[in-house]
Amino acid sequence: STFSSQAAKVGSSSISQSQLNSVLKAVSSDADFRCVVTGGGAELTNGSAPGSYSAPFAAQMLTTLVESRALQDELARRHLQVAAFARSLGTSELESAFAPGQSTDQSCTTSGALVLAGLPASVRRELVTLQSSQAVLAASTAGVKLSSSSVASWAKAHPTAAQLTCVSLADFTSQALAKSFVTQASKGANFTTLAGAAGAQAQSGCVQASALPASLATVVEALATGAVSAPASYNSGFVVFKVTSRKAATGQQAAALLINSVASKVGAVVNEALTAAQVQVDPAYGRWAKVNGTFQVIPHTGPAATLLVNPAAVGASTASTTPLG
Repeated sequence: STFSSQAAKVGSSSISQSQLNSVLKAVSSDADFRCVVTGGGAELTNGSAPGSYSAPFAAQMLTTLVESRALQDELARRHLQVAAFARSLGTSELESAFAPGQSTDQSCTTSGALVLAGLPASVRRELVTLQSSQAVLAASTAGVKLSSSSVASWAKAHPTAAQLTCVSLADFTSQALAKSFVTQASKGANFTTLAGAAGAQAQSGCVQASALPASLATVVEALATGAVSAPASYNSGFVVFKVTSRKAATGQQAAALLINSVASKVGAVVNEALTAAQVQVDPAYGRWAKVNGTFQVIPHTGPAATLLVNPAAVGASTASTTPLG
């Protein structure tokens, strides 16, 4: 076998095995991170042997490192930079992404900010750089530089796209319950209190209406401020909205709305950058390929046939591991 100190090459730059191993160790040893990403802290990152990691986990982390390098090269080609505003936005987006979701096991009592802060500085910097690079490229596709002044100018020129709609909503299991709730809520009863009394869970927040599922976006966009909507069918239940206010987004909120407005184009830009990146992956970790429209490292499903005494006697396996160091 040929051994290499490089896990992958992206153009003229390299990702060493030691860099990859540092990321694998940092992520797998972070209990808060594991809890959030696995929905309760299940040990999904370890290999079958001591000091090893599962091949899919290693491939996933290597994909992240490759994408980060490729996007940095693309930014350089376009003469774009990740400045302080972009890094701040990237950090904020990661903190939101790492926050325990509703489906996460209740044992995950941490916050997204603590999950990110708990990672070693080098790993945190890598993740923030990737997220920020994606944001800079996204803004660039809209012809906007990702800076506070440029985003403010965009928001002023696009008041509708840069508007946040603040709503309260309640979910109901039946249309009859939802209609009864609407009748009472329309008379001025407290929305949250009334929802609780009806056995529904009320939520509040400010969103870009167009970011909601199309059927719900239509309801919210047509609703006057202070008004309560008719029950809207969604999934297996019914949702009732109340628009509490509408306001212009500022700063990072406006930047997030800008990026969301071009979300459908960003995937193509990223894939374009990865296509041009000339990626080579050490065969020990798998192969670089495009699957379902997305580039990634595809791990092996079992040991190399040349290493087996009788290859025909061994079936495909998902238990292959990548040794630490």
